[in-house]
Amino acid sequence: MNIKIEAKKGATYITLKGELDHHEAGGVRKIIEEFISKKGEINLVFDMTELDFMDSSGIGLIVGRYNLVSPLGGKVFLVLKEGNISRIVKMSGIEKFVDVFYDKKSLLDAINGGKAV
Repeated sequence: MNIKIEAKKGATYITLKGELDHHEAGGVRKIIEEFISKKGEINLVFDMTELDFMDSSGIGLIVGRYNLVSPLGGKVFLVLKEGNISRIVKMSGIEKFVDVFYDKKSLLDAINGGKAV
């Protein structure tokens, strides 16, 4: 698992590469929470376009971060590509409360256009 995390344009951008399973989820969660506590950016953008595998622990990670930032007025966004990860996300039902995009341009348009953030 490779994770890149940075604050820019009013959000915390989290890029995940590789495999997100129960072995990796706890470490990723800790990194995100430490970053949020230092930077204070409560809108989270998960770029999962380079994620090769995700199990239910990944869904739990997303839901947990949603539960962390939502009471503070934050939002969670996912950027996915069509495939296994998008199927898992759709089956989980988290699209009901997490904004999902299938390309980075649509996400940036929504954020910059004031539609989502």
